[in-house]
Amino acid sequence: MFRPGQPTKPTSSPASAPRARASRDPFPIRLPRRLDEDLDRFADSVAAVLDGTLSEDVFRAQRVPMGIYLQRDGANHLIRVRLPAGGLLPSQARAVAAISGELGNGVLHTTTRQAVQIHGVALEDLHPALVALADAGLTARGAGGNTVRNVTACPLAGVCSKECFDVTSYATEVASQLADNPLSLQLPRKYKIAFSGCADDCVGAAFNDLGFVATTRDGQPGFRVLVGGGMGGKSRVAHVLAEFVSVDQAPRIAEAIARVFDRHGNRRNRNKARIRFLVKELGVARFETLVRRELGALDRGEEGEGTPFPAAAPTSDTPPLAGVPTGEFARWRQQQVEPQRQAAHHVVHIPLRLGDIPAGTLTALAGVVEDHGERLLRLTPSQNLTLRWVHERELRAVQRELSAIGLGQPTPAVVSELVACAGAATCTLGICRSRPLATAITEELDASELPLEKLPPVGIRLSGCPDACSRHPVADIGLFGAARRLDGQLVPHYVLQLGGGVAPQGARLASGDDAIPARRVPGVIRGLLAAFLESPDFPDFRTFVDGEGRDIARSLARSARTVSTDEERRALVVDWGADRPFSLEGRGPGECGAGIFDLIEVDLRSGREALADGRLAETTVQAARALLVTRGHDEREAGRAIELFEETFLHAGLVDARFASTLAATRTWAAGSADQPEPALDRGQVEELLAAVERLYEDMDDSLRFVPAVEDPADQVAEPSADADAAADRSEDFRGVVCPLNYVKTKMVLGQMTSGAVLSVLLDEAGARNVPESVTRDGYEVLSLRAQPEGSTELRIRA
Repeated sequence: MFRPGQPTKPTSSPASAPRARASRDPFPIRLPRRLDEDLDRFADSVAAVLDGTLSEDVFRAQRVPMGIYLQRDGANHLIRVRLPAGGLLPSQARAVAAISGELGNGVLHTTTRQAVQIHGVALEDLHPALVALADAGLTARGAGGNTVRNVTACPLAGVCSKECFDVTSYATEVASQLADNPLSLQLPRKYKIAFSGCADDCVGAAFNDLGFVATTRDGQPGFRVLVGGGMGGKSRVAHVLAEFVSVDQAPRIAEAIARVFDRHGNRRNRNKARIRFLVKELGVARFETLVRRELGALDRGEEGEGTPFPAAAPTSDTPPLAGVPTGEFARWRQQQVEPQRQAAHHVVHIPLRLGDIPAGTLTALAGVVEDHGERLLRLTPSQNLTLRWVHERELRAVQRELSAIGLGQPTPAVVSELVACAGAATCTLGICRSRPLATAITEELDASELPLEKLPPVGIRLSGCPDACSRHPVADIGLFGAARRLDGQLVPHYVLQLGGGVAPQGARLASGDDAIPARRVPGVIRGLLAAFLESPDFPDFRTFVDGEGRDIARSLARSARTVSTDEERRALVVDWGADRPFSLEGRGPGECGAGIFDLIEVDLRSGREALADGRLAETTVQAARALLVTRGHDEREAGRAIELFEETFLHAGLVDARFASTLAATRTWAAGSADQPEPALDRGQVEELLAAVERLYEDMDDSLRFVPAVEDPADQVAEPSADADAAADRSEDFRGVVCPLNYVKTKMVLGQMTSGAVLSVLLDEAGARNVPESVTRDGYEVLSLRAQPEGSTELRIRA
């Protein structure tokens, strides 16, 4: 069915005709009307990239809104498939499994937004994969980029005993209507929408750009509307836009907010482009006024009402099986089965390890689903699967059939609810390897002999960077990847945050700033859970955190940062799942400049943490080291870092001379023995020095220069000659210079050359990947990039 090769256009139906759907579809999702036209254009673009007539930069802008991302290896892609409300039919499960098995790496991945990802797809196979998805009634269009993302809904909608009503049909209707709106593909940033069936808000509507929470008024169903929530570097709980709207208004409100976002969102600064920043800037009242104005402008004749979701009707109320279940089945039932509000029917939870499922296993699971329950899989925000409407008399058969394909094992909730993002192994934004850490935590808990089955579903969420793909800001225990210095070396860390979540008493963000070396995280988690099990607050984890839990966590984190031997130091430098020392290399395609900012922020954060712990000499070293990278230095030795800072910043007049004594005392201390006590420094002056360096960083321009700056003569940049032809070419060898220092050194040389002169630079493999795009973004012209016989690469740049 799928064959690698040149992309081909679909011939099964004309572009103007909607793709045919099965006559009986228990999950009412409509594909976009223009999908076939989009696939035609995408086929042309892939062909143009393959023959070299379309650049990767232009193609990136086309493929990302189609739900396609380049993986960290730079060669293969992931396709994110939208599943509104998380529904996946058996036929669709077989289709995505076949695509993954024949065109991808053979492993499907479920996401925290109830989508499914196909990984490892080559460029030439992207179009055939998208056509196969469309034939199965699925699409990746809008699953990436500045689009309306997958609309999520409670995975227990329709069967939960707490819900006001089933929100599924309203979620799928909003998804279908917005998918046909051209505006949905050209927003300032991503637009995330969620539907919850009750105030428990298990899907996290309070942390979406737009959230609908089911409620009633005078016996009529409606929604409480929330706006401006979100997770990431600056997470925020949503504001209430309306306490009650009728259910039929949901699609119009979603479109009206998209229009407001389109008209007023910040397209200049991606870091301030999400709806939550727009709500903060305008104020809730002003934002509401704009939404009402857009609602008035909408054509009311285009309103859509949700089609009732035809959940499987319960059969006869067969009495429960006689006797008490025992053995493996009893443990599976206790941990994986949840009663529905419909008598004698159950939800079967199917845990997946970190959201992964092999293609062959998913194909086999499709056969199980076809024979049981509502014959539909629902994906969950914790990257697991559910099969609902399983009758009491079916449970033993379901457990037996799931066990036969490796999915019927009893799994404690604390393990099955553990979520990790892709992390630095494949994601270009990742700092730490979160998935191997998740495996290490699971192994630590399994070996701990803690009674894990007694723990409530304490949610542990791991993100490889602050971007919150694992939803760590709303976790009971949230951790995000960060880099910190230890004796001058970069060491992978995680910042621990506690107490996030959603509940009837209110949503709240996790909080905390204790950084823990990555290798020590599993032990901290085990210790924290052990303390929780012994606490008088057990089994309420939120109460435990609000009581003694934070102090216990802080003590565990402080102990985890204590390093006594060189052997321990060497072990901490290597991240989980890695075979070489930790670095920030490869983070962000062609973004050497971004790598510089990463290194600076590592040192500044490390300095702030050292200051909080009262380690004043260490704070001084981190402050001195932070900006050295802008001068081409990445000095690990503390005394030498102080010397370089004195030469390039203190003596150059960039920092006040009054810090000279503090720097000199710290330099003398650094030159002494390792066991000597820190010098008696003035805390106020150390804090002022760190603040002065932070101000320099904030004022630094895009050329990595400081304004105003009185440079050392050795660092002076020559003025461009009036006669560009008089300039001579220059050659440099930066092989072996790590990223981003190779970029810094290249840029420093360019700054010393006359405009129009040509610089030849020899780079190793990593530099050849990153430096060319980085200098291009800085406005320089890359003339050529040629492989050299000895294995290096020559980069030629016009100054």
